Amino acid sequence: MRVAMLCRLYDLKLINGKEYTKIKNRLENDYKKMDRK
Repeated sequence: MRVAMLCRLYDLKLINGKEYTKIKNRLENDYKKMDRK
C-alpha cells in the first residue's frame, strides 16, 4: 500500500528519483525483517 503511494508521489514529481529509491529500499528492508519474524 505504501509503495503504491510512493509510486504516485514519484509520478507527480513531488520527490526526486534518489529519494524515491532510498525510501523504496527502506520499505523493502522492512518487509524482509517482517518475513524473518
